[in-house]
Amino acid sequence: MLFPLFTRRLFLLSIKAALILASLIAFALPVYSQWYSQSIGAVLQFNESTFWQLYKWQVVGVAVFFSLQTLLIAVLLIECSRRGRTGLSLEASEEKYRDVVETQTELICRFRPDTTLTFVNDAYCRYFNKSREELIGLKFLELLPAAERSAASQYFASLATNPRTETREHQVLRPDGSRGWQQWVNHVITNGGGRTVELQGIGRDVSKRKLAEEELLRSEREFSTLVENSPDVIARLDRNLRYIYISPMLERISGVATYEFIGKTPEEIALSGYDWSSFETGCREAFATGQTVVREFTFAGRSYRTRIIPEFSPDRTIDSVMTISEDVTERLRAEQELLNLTARLFTLQDEERRRIARELHDGAAQDLFGISINLGNLEKHKSNPAETSRLIAECQLLAEQSLQEIRTFSYLLHPPILDQAGLALALQWYVEGFTKRSGIYVDLIVLEDIGRLSLEVETALFRIVQESLTNIRRHSGSETASIRLTKRVGEVTLEIADHGTGIPSNGSSDSIDSIAELGVGIPGMRQRLRQLGGNLQIESTQHGTTVMAVVPATEGNGNGQHLSR
Repeated sequence: MLFPLFTRRLFLLSIKAALILASLIAFALPVYSQWYSQSIGAVLQFNESTFWQLYKWQVVGVAVFFSLQTLLIAVLLIECSRRGRTGLSLEASEEKYRDVVETQTELICRFRPDTTLTFVNDAYCRYFNKSREELIGLKFLELLPAAERSAASQYFASLATNPRTETREHQVLRPDGSRGWQQWVNHVITNGGGRTVELQGIGRDVSKRKLAEEELLRSEREFSTLVENSPDVIARLDRNLRYIYISPMLERISGVATYEFIGKTPEEIALSGYDWSSFETGCREAFATGQTVVREFTFAGRSYRTRIIPEFSPDRTIDSVMTISEDVTERLRAEQELLNLTARLFTLQDEERRRIARELHDGAAQDLFGISINLGNLEKHKSNPAETSRLIAECQLLAEQSLQEIRTFSYLLHPPILDQAGLALALQWYVEGFTKRSGIYVDLIVLEDIGRLSLEVETALFRIVQESLTNIRRHSGSETASIRLTKRVGEVTLEIADHGTGIPSNGSSDSIDSIAELGVGIPGMRQRLRQLGGNLQIESTQHGTTVMAVVPATEGNGNGQHLSR
């Protein structure tokens, strides 16, 4: 429409210019004719007045009017042309801006101070899965979780009151009902008087970053909880060997507050009894080699094992080291006890073998030797029936004694009844034999049907009875003893008590260990019960000793019997 209008105005201007030109020609011709006549000396007589002579001033006035009008029209046409070009440029700029806004991946919107949306781009529509018509006129507070709306409303009210540009993050409701996070840069648009007209926001989804931050915070909380409650002393030192973190455990061990370590080197901290020089050497070695350094030391009567671990930055340089100091006192003590127990096991094994060899030599071997002599004498006294009968009878008696003694040894080493009938009957058989051999009355009480237990549990409990009754016979001086076997939910308890003089010296378990001769001793029984998940306790006074074993009741095969004696 712009160019046809310009063409019409140019046509009118051309006509007016032609009229002005004609008027100028009409004015100029008479003047030229008069000048020409005067120049040749001609005299015109009876010449009639021309149109110009008659209407000269009117023609001049009209020409001036048309000239001014033409000039004005020309100025207007130039201004219209300039405005047209400006309009086209503005329209092109608006189109370009619209294209930029609509093709952005960021969410762009404009809204009133009450959060009513007045414009949204395609990215905004795609994010909320709504059309532009559905969003325009909607308060975007409705797109936020209910818990976020009050704070958001107050925030935008403050923006409208105090215009500024700010960045804010908040939760939104996704189309599937889940919650996401968005980051918005909000800008206030004001009119010439400084009054807030609208607000413009440019946002993007930051849900992945927020989830990563929340996961990092959760991991840091878990790590902090783990470190703060760890029994180990955990610390971190920078490249200058200055403490940047230390766990509270060090304060419990040394009595020095953790804040006194931060920012200081080990040598700057006066902690007597600790080899700081060796520790710093280990840290420098970790920085130099990039490998974990292990050192062991003692402090305040305890043994520790420290690992110095280098910490690498993303560019693979070592920024700091982490030290983890573990108290290994109990472990070293247990290892030493295990070594001592192993040595004692071998000693007791040799002693047991010597005892069995001595018993066999003094008993069964002598009987067999007597049988051998009697068999030799039979050859000499074949003609004497009476002597032959006596020798045969004596051989039979010696053979029966040897058989009984070997059978007794076999039963003591591992009674078959334990496999065949279970722990309760095996204990009954053993107690009866012990009473006959020693003269010590033993009261065996099995409170309920304990059933069959696993072979390991039955063997361990049977050995404890053997050890305890042997010690009672040899050392306590008690004339009576009692054995109490009970089974509760999930565990079996065995209690052996006597009324003797108790364990000599200070009543420690080592005293019992030193007097145990049969089997592998009380230490071996305690270790076996630990392997089975149980424990062994010994209490001794001057009025007697009580041994109590508790072990998980793992089931075995067969059926037990209820015994009371």
